[in-house]
Amino acid sequence: MRGFDLESQYQILVSRVEKGQAHQTPDTASPAQPSPDHRQCANCAQWVPSRTFDMHSAFCIRNNTLCSICHRVVQKTQAEQHFHCPICEQLLRPEERAKHQLMKHESFPCTCGAEFDLSLMQEHRRRYCPDRMITCKYCHDYVRAGPPSQKFGFDVSEHEEYCGSRTVDCAVCKRAVALKVTHTHACTRPKHRLTLPLVR
Repeated sequence: MRGFDLESQYQILVSRVEKGQAHQTPDTASPAQPSPDHRQCANCAQWVPSRTFDMHSAFCIRNNTLCSICHRVVQKTQAEQHFHCPICEQLLRPEERAKHQLMKHESFPCTCGAEFDLSLMQEHRRRYCPDRMITCKYCHDYVRAGPPSQKFGFDVSEHEEYCGSRTVDCAVCKRAVALKVTHTHACTRPKHRLTLPLVR
């Protein structure tokens, strides 16, 4: 070392951090088999040579703290900047706290009266909201979906259940066939499939 003429011996400790422990910093990861002349710091959990343990402990306790959530060693001067969401424990910067709370944990009212956070609102508006607008597969109009069908659930909207119950005369057998089963009815006579009247 610079400033010393005498030779000094040092030991380097290397530890492997698994993927599941990637949030831990290398200085907090304990070596698999620490040397007998090393002691573990109670404050930062780092293995320190016995000859420098007292100096390390005094410095570490005065300057560092160990996060109980992510187990990272944080300087006490930066402790206020190290913040975890009390709900999901995500690590956040101070300027992100309000936005994170609003985007992840606040409920927003839908036009149908239900309340969801933003992570669930998109799926609700796309598949389940009775106020969503759909293109009816039978009349091809852009209409309000309405509540789910009592018979078919969310797969069929209230409008499509009503609209699909309208009948059309089969061009082959002359029977009245409900629009929602015309594809099944036509499939029994494949060669006449194109003879069914178009639905308007």
